[in-house]
Amino acid sequence: SDVYKRQGLIGLLGKSAEAAKKTDDHVGKTLAKTGLILVAVSEIVLMIADIIDYREAKIEHKLEEDDE
Repeated sequence: SDVYKRQGLIGLLGKSAEAAKKTDDHVGKTLAKTGLILVAVSEIVLMIADIIDYREAKIEHKLEEDDE
């Protein structure tokens, strides 16, 4: 569900950017670009967190195997 919300946000920002481009609204363009950049940064942070979690789980699993 969270993924669909982000996709919806990207679509909304894209529509806002199009509307701002048509009306030559510089503030609207800047806000749309900033929003898209923030979405991209949050996706990168989530990906890094997932990689860290995966590596930690892999290390814990290996330690458990070594203990046996």
